[in-house]
Amino acid sequence: MEELREAEQRKAEAKLRGSSGASHDKDKNALFSPSQRLRGSLITMAVFTDKSSDDKLSSLWHAACDDYAAETGIPLTDVELPALRGPEDLSRQLESEKDNFEDFRMKRRPLLHAMQTVLAPFENWGDLIAGVASAAFPPASSIMGAMLILVRGARKVSEAFDMITELFRKLGHFALRLDSYKGVPLSEGMKTIIVKVLVNFLRVCAASQKVVNPGSLRARLSKWAKNILIEDTSVNSLLGELEELTSQEHMMVSAHGLKITHQALRNTEKLLERDDRRKDREELERVKEALDPVSASSQVFYSINENRIPGSGSCIDNTLRTWWEGTAPLLWLHGGPGVGKSHIASKIITQLSNGELSDTAAPVVAFFFCRNNDVDLRSLNKGLRTLAWQVATQRSSFATHVEEFCLKEDPGNTYAVWRKLLLKYFTQVPSHATCFVIDGLVEAEPEEQEVFCSLMGKALLEEDDTDKRPPLRIIILSRDSVRGLLEEHSLGWIPDIEIGNDENKDDLHDYVYQKLKKSKLFRGCPDFQEDIVKEISQEAEGLWEWANLVIKSVLRCRTKEQIRKVVRTMPRGISAMLSQELQRLSKELSVLDEADGGEKSAGETVTTQIDQLNIVLSFMALAQKPLTVQQLHNILEIMLKEEVLNLEDDIRNLYSSLFLIRASKDERDFEEDFVILRHSSFYEFFRTSQESGPIHVNVDQTEANFLYVLLHALRDRHKPDFSRVVRQRFIRSYAEKFLPSHLTRANPEKAGNRQEEISTLFEDLFSKKEYQGWLVQKSPTSACSGWILETGTLRTEEQN
Repeated sequence: MEELREAEQRKAEAKLRGSSGASHDKDKNALFSPSQRLRGSLITMAVFTDKSSDDKLSSLWHAACDDYAAETGIPLTDVELPALRGPEDLSRQLESEKDNFEDFRMKRRPLLHAMQTVLAPFENWGDLIAGVASAAFPPASSIMGAMLILVRGARKVSEAFDMITELFRKLGHFALRLDSYKGVPLSEGMKTIIVKVLVNFLRVCAASQKVVNPGSLRARLSKWAKNILIEDTSVNSLLGELEELTSQEHMMVSAHGLKITHQALRNTEKLLERDDRRKDREELERVKEALDPVSASSQVFYSINENRIPGSGSCIDNTLRTWWEGTAPLLWLHGGPGVGKSHIASKIITQLSNGELSDTAAPVVAFFFCRNNDVDLRSLNKGLRTLAWQVATQRSSFATHVEEFCLKEDPGNTYAVWRKLLLKYFTQVPSHATCFVIDGLVEAEPEEQEVFCSLMGKALLEEDDTDKRPPLRIIILSRDSVRGLLEEHSLGWIPDIEIGNDENKDDLHDYVYQKLKKSKLFRGCPDFQEDIVKEISQEAEGLWEWANLVIKSVLRCRTKEQIRKVVRTMPRGISAMLSQELQRLSKELSVLDEADGGEKSAGETVTTQIDQLNIVLSFMALAQKPLTVQQLHNILEIMLKEEVLNLEDDIRNLYSSLFLIRASKDERDFEEDFVILRHSSFYEFFRTSQESGPIHVNVDQTEANFLYVLLHALRDRHKPDFSRVVRQRFIRSYAEKFLPSHLTRANPEKAGNRQEEISTLFEDLFSKKEYQGWLVQKSPTSACSGWILETGTLRTEEQN
């Protein structure tokens, strides 16, 4: 406060001097142009109008800049001063200075070094001066301007130039003492000392400028052969103040010690943080290896979430919020196949994760999507382990609990995972709310559904306080057929939300409208488009896949009457709809095959597109996991003995009513894009259907074909055709993992013409040494032996 009062007092004295010496002011103002005076007055006004926001340090600096202008007659805002923003600008300006003495260039380098040393603290600590004062008089630019004015005052006088250089060196010694403060959190007292040093540097320049006043400098130099700048009373007094400010040894030593201590603490903190992160990462890696979570579930979620219509699913918002704010541990959302339950699941996961259902912190959310097209997604044991993994990534204490559990228990034991891993933690460890979302329960293995519902039923019966909100909440989405299983295990009372036509009709209407809106088919016919949108939405009765198939059929039409006929004649139900679509595809592909036909030589077999589709469809329906585009390429090449081109285009366009391509989560890995049937009900249809038309799935023949392809790929890895070996590496990875499963499902008696070929492949792989490398890691010997023995029996019977 003392310094602030002194600054205010100096301003008042300057004002009094101004009022008593009008003629002096008039002469001084004559030195400046009108634009300079206007600019100076505007800056002064700006500073004073915002004075209330200036702090003590800014006031000190502003007062020093005002004093500089008063003492030298040159404001630091002079428009004739060059714009100097850093050492580079200062160097270029000194280089361009003219009318200097002969050896100026030789002496310029030490001068520049001395000036840069003085400038350093202004660059390091200029941020301490904030607000309007800093904007009006930027610290670094101001001191460079003041030093440049001083240098210009000594032009043509070599001795004066030496004195200025010596003065700057003297100031540089004080500047170097401030280095101890760099990188140290500063107290208010330390900040004040630093700003006072900067202020005194500017005052030294002002006092020196008066000494170097043109007209008296040469006479004084000739009279005293010494450095009149440093010996000058006013300059020397200011240098003494600098000495006093910077020579408080205990403070400087303390600052230096503080810097070392602070740096050591920072280094230690960084090391501890790095060590903690490393330990957490290593712990998560061990947990992940032990739990072996299913990444495909996340891929299903991301795929659904990206395609979900914004704002859809709002029909459940109120009921869902009421449940979340209540105390019920379970919620069941149910409906028929194809009504959009999975899209609602993705909406719930997103809402919970974003904290949209809670006034407090967002809960920990974990999810699992059961799917009948993936052996891993059919396992509820792996589902629970995947849920545990997702919680572990969000809560470090649970990760530690998981690691301890895996050391003592078997993660493959569903009972242990549910009771000892999950329930034990959430009932004993105080924690934030956690919610599990399980979609498609009916698509899990039936025996695992039974175990899961039994465990949940027993857990709820053991609940002591039903009026208290449980730490773990579970949302299940499934078809209506699960109701009997829930009631069997005393879960028939849980709150539920039915998803059907009444609930999703608005979302379905928006979906149909958006799809048809993108087409040029209805351009110029908005009323007709709206009629068709309404009709499709009403006839769909909540079935999204039915509506999707109708839309695809409509977009192939060319007249209004064709469109009306498609909408009205499309059969209801998934099975009837698929049967009609297969008939349509058969006719369309037959026409294409005839158009692409042509002459064929005697005995030549031409592969048709119907053949290709049957292979792709059959393998897709019976695969243990979704196959990639590259794996389907491998299968077609082995089955047809030739490479097939444009398969992905055909899947995306020609067969789009049946298939979807689910992009890999890793966008760089285009080879991992998966092909799936559009809906889980499609898998059920093709696995159980007795269709015998041109396009159909023969389950027994497909299992035999699967064996043939997998064994062929394993044997061909040793063939000299390297390019083919490389191409088939994708299906080999599937074969190494799932050959035992297909061996147990295939029936040699129903293998047809593949029986002999499969037996030959077995004999090659087991009897020929060059082919036996595949047995090192994967050894389905018992299943293979069973096939070979049964095949041998059949051969003997045929011979007899």
